[in-house]
Amino acid sequence: MKIKLLKKGDLIALASLLAVCAVIAALIFAFGGSRSGGDTVIVRQNGAVAAQLPLSKSGSAEYDVVSNGKTVNTVLVKDGTVSMVYADCPDGVCTAHTPISRAGERIICLPNRVEISIESSSSNELDGVAR
Repeated sequence: MKIKLLKKGDLIALASLLAVCAVIAALIFAFGGSRSGGDTVIVRQNGAVAAQLPLSKSGSAEYDVVSNGKTVNTVLVKDGTVSMVYADCPDGVCTAHTPISRAGERIICLPNRVEISIESSSSNELDGVAR
């Protein structure tokens, strides 16, 4: 005795649902990821602003985050991107993060309570809801 799990109509409905999901994903990818680049890198330690660095399109600069007299994190601003190049925490997840370059993106080192974010000084940007 052969048991049929999916009938012809079920397969058509499933294929239609997958096609609709693919179209929605393509639209989100095409129009949803259009964040503009920021111009300021904000480094926060324990919630307080530790440094504000310009997001330069050329050249590079390093900033050391110091806690109790020792460097716990090193931030690298290079060619319009920001990355965490050193962390003394045990897991080092923040150093494996891809470099960020657009307003609203963040890299966070939880053990050291350090956050890097990119912000834009222009106030006329639209957010994801207003589009």
